Amino acid sequence: FDLRLKIPIKKIFLEMTSNDLSWNFGQISEFAVANEDSNVYIFDLRNTKQVKKVYRDHVMSVNCIEQDSKGQNFISGSSDTTVRLFKNNKPKSFDIFFTKRMKKILDIRFLHDEEFFITSSDDGNLRIWTKKTKAMDEYHHKQINKKKIDQISNVENLDMPKMIKNLKKK
Repeated sequence: FDLRLKIPIKKIFLEMTSNDLSWNFGQISEFAVANEDSNVYIFDLRNTKQVKKVYRDHVMSVNCIEQDSKGQNFISGSSDTTVRLFKNNKPKSFDIFFTKRMKKILDIRFLHDEEFFITSSDDGNLRIWTKKTKAMDEYHHKQINKKKIDQISNVENLDMPKMIKNLKKK
């Protein structure tokens, strides 16, 4: 928005409410939008008439989003009580964070080294997380030993909240 003009330069209309946005520092013209329809949309500022990418892994509204400084990954927090870590070039999350008592995620921020991030949730707690989790490492190690493959990118087999499992089945 240019303050010298009395009207916005461009408008983007989405069917549902947009809750947060974050600039991609790796691609200056791209920004991500967290939306009520449980999706994260990537737009290119040069062509806002169409969505560049859609990330669909949450089952309830996405409340907050944060891009890392390299523009390779982003994290999103949702009303489904989960935090998901995405790679910019993959439509599905490669890691999921949650606890049993955590309520909907209200805000999320990377810390300076970007190895850690902090979340605030509706239960009144601030939580500091690391991107590399022990559970994920153990899961990858077991799968690699079982299937003799180099990389596992499916987080669907991890323990997830019952509510999310039930909503994904529908």
